[in-house]
Amino acid sequence: MLTLSFIGFLIISLIGYWALRSQKYRVAFLIITGLSYIFHLDIKSGIFVIALTVLTWFLGNRLKKKRTTALLSVSVVLVVTSLLYFKYSNFFFILLDLKQFIINEKIFLPLGISYITFKHISYLADIYWEKIEPGSFLNFLLYSAFFPIFLAGPIERFERFEPQLKETLKFKLSDFGEGYKRIAYGIFKKFVIADGIGILLTREIISSATPGIPKEITNLILFSFQIYFDFAAYSDIAIGSSRFFGIKIMENFNYPYLSPNIAIFWNNWHISLSEWLRDYIFYPLSFALRRRKFLNYFTPVVTMFVCGLWHGASTGFIIWGLWHGLGLFVYQFWSRSAMAKKINQFPLQGVFNTVGVLITFTFITIGWLWFR
Repeated sequence: MLTLSFIGFLIISLIGYWALRSQKYRVAFLIITGLSYIFHLDIKSGIFVIALTVLTWFLGNRLKKKRTTALLSVSVVLVVTSLLYFKYSNFFFILLDLKQFIINEKIFLPLGISYITFKHISYLADIYWEKIEPGSFLNFLLYSAFFPIFLAGPIERFERFEPQLKETLKFKLSDFGEGYKRIAYGIFKKFVIADGIGILLTREIISSATPGIPKEITNLILFSFQIYFDFAAYSDIAIGSSRFFGIKIMENFNYPYLSPNIAIFWNNWHISLSEWLRDYIFYPLSFALRRRKFLNYFTPVVTMFVCGLWHGASTGFIIWGLWHGLGLFVYQFWSRSAMAKKINQFPLQGVFNTVGVLITFTFITIGWLWFR
């Protein structure tokens, strides 16, 4: 993410953004630089972003005028279809042994498609639930093409993003200080810690120095930390870059490996995705199955299946998602059991929390087997 082209577009955007006095012109300038950045990376992706933005904006306005479940369903299906076609069509044909139906084996994958489709689905659902009003086309286009968060998130919500565009923001050194600090944290996490762990993994330095521990276990623990620092770094850089423009983006990680159970882990890991899955899959599915108590226990399994598939078109990601869904399924039963309630009444809760952190970290780390 932190390439020379990204840095170049960031500097150009900052100069133009703060040189303009009108917030409307600033928004327009950010749209131009954002789309230019996407077209610079991939022309087809730029065309896809514009086309999907026009479609979703039109559907959102229709939902405002005609708020029906049927129209919401059609709108969401249209957006999801783009994701399924470009990212998963060939994968499912191969998985189901239907290779003869593959029309084009080299379907291009639009950059940022997983993030932009989830943002657009939340936009449509929030209009239907009357949480937000449809935004202006320019504001929605910037929401789609805001380049600091385009490639790697966080999955910001329109209800938090748009109000900031309506304010006449003033240049603040505090925003630059906070943005610079977050970018510095991100660079350190990525290029020092994550890439440093990558070197240790590639050269098997740690596993060679610990002959009493199987190499696979050592490498898996290292990978567990590597993927956290790598992903958290991108979020820090995105949040810091956005802050340069006076725009605050939601936090995405909150010390997830210190979580005492799997549910809290998912409240602290990739928070923007976790909240999206909770609000737009878990809660609606739980409500639909509210009278079927036993089936409701499988809601986290379905939710995490979607989570795994969202990360990539491979059986490994699907198994990883189901692994976490199983963990949440078991935790649901455990948290409602009489034994769990008794343990919560015991003294020395710090000891139980420490044990919970170790168990949760072990469970999460095993899951990375299928993610690698």
